[in-house]
Formats: sequence, C-alpha cells, structure tokens
Amino acid sequence: AYYNYLLAKETAAADSELLAQAKVHHEQAVTLSQLGTQPRYTVTKAEVDLANALNTYESSLAAISMAKVQLDNAAGIQLPDSLLPSDNLSAPESDISVEAALASVNDRHDVKSADLKITASNFQLKGARSAYLPTLGAYGGYSLSNIDGGTYTKGWNAGLNLTANIYSGGSIKAGVDQASATLCGAEASAKSARINAEMEIRKDLIARDDALRRIASSQKLIQSSQEGYTLATERFANGAGGALDVEDALAALASAKIGLAKAHYDYHVAAATLRSATGADFSSK
Repeated sequence: AYYNYLLAKETAAADSELLAQAKVHHEQAVTLSQLGTQPRYTVTKAEVDLANALNTYESSLAAISMAKVQLDNAAGIQLPDSLLPSDNLSAPESDISVEAALASVNDRHDVKSADLKITASNFQLKGARSAYLPTLGAYGGYSLSNIDGGTYTKGWNAGLNLTANIYSGGSIKAGVDQASATLCGAEASAKSARINAEMEIRKDLIARDDALRRIASSQKLIQSSQEGYTLATERFANGAGGALDVEDALAALASAKIGLAKAHYDYHVAAATLRSATGADFSSK
C-alpha cells in the first residue's frame, strides 16, 4: 500500500507535466492557425489531445485517492495529511550484495527451526539406541536398629546390579527405526527449507537488478523522447511538421515517464521483498 501510494503520486506528477505540455501545444496550434501557417484541424486535434491529457491527469488524481484508502486500511487508521508518505520512488535503497543476501539464509527463522529439529531428532535417535545397551546400577545403605530396647545394631550394605535386555520382541528396533526415519525427515525438511530460501532470495535479487536496468534504460528513453518532442514542436512551429508528429512525440514521452515510475516502483518492491526474505537489516551496510 505504501509503494502503491508513492507510485500513484509519481504517475500523477508525470501526467501533470504532460498536461502542461499539451496546453502549450494547444496554445501554439491556435496561434499558428491564426497566422495561417497551420490548418484549422490542428487546433481541433490539439483540443482533443488536451482533453485526453486532462482526463488522464484526473484519473491519476483518482488513483491517488484510491491508494490513500488502501494505505489507511493497511495502517488501520485514517492517516492525516501530515502522516502521509512524502518520499519519492527515485530515492535509493540500501544495497544488498548477492554474497550478503545468500549468507543470511542461516539467519532465517524457518531455516533455524529446521536445523533445531535435526538436533532434536539426533537426541531422540541416541535415546532410542541406548535401549540396546546394558544398564549398570549401584546401590548402598546404612541401617541402625534397636528392636528390644538394648544395644543398637548398625549395618552397611552396598552392591552393583547389571541389567541387559535379552529379548524385547523387536520394540527397541522399531523405536530406533522410527527415530531414524524422523531424523531423515528432519534433514530433508532442512535441506528443502534452505533450497527454498536461497531460491526466494535469488528471485528477489533478479527482480531488483532487472528493475535497476529498466530504471537506467527508462532514464535514457526519457531524455531521447524529450529531445524528440522538442524537435517535433519546433518543426510544427516552422510548418515543417504536422500535429500527428507532436502527438506521437508526446505519447512517447508520456510512456517513458510512466515506465520510469513503474521501474522505480518495481525496484522498491523487490528491495523490500529481499529484505524480508533475508530476515536481516542491511540498512547500515
């Protein structure tokens, strides 16, 4: 909900810029039409583009309101404006290296729990096997008695006893087999937990790195789209280009800006998921 709200804000900001550019293009079309350097239909086309840009911007404002409702629901209260997120999606996250992320597998609670089950199963197996061993016991005592009220009688006794299980009807073997099976199951579960944890972390690392690549490519695309839009408007002003060229350039610029916001969103979501998957805080690393 937090990152959805930030994405809605970023999208609305991009749509606001595009609306401003559509207004400039409309004013330019009206002026050039009055001067006779552009036909009347370019004004009509610019009016349609301006209406579409305004509609898109109003939709993005509605998306912010919807994201605010989701954020309030996640927080459990209706957040005042002073508590609403003021961050932006372009803010960098703390970097987590592949080595540090994979090393954190042993810190995960599910992996620790699986390892503790192996330890407990080992003790259980040792206890089951100990039933095969004989039991050696020692005893001793001291007695003092006075039966007829005369002289006290003192006595010491001590001894050893050895107990061995000659035949148990297979119950000891069954107990050992059951404990061995429990240990094998615990080892398999621990291995599976470690594999799943590493796979989850690797997937999150791939998602984060993919988002970083898309951020870099989107930034370059915005730069080239902005240059293309500038050239298209200049050609339109000089009568060398048509309104369709400006519309295409504006659409390309809009797509690039929305793509950058989405790439930033995907990066932050992947980074948050990665922090959760590692079970550790890398904010100081």
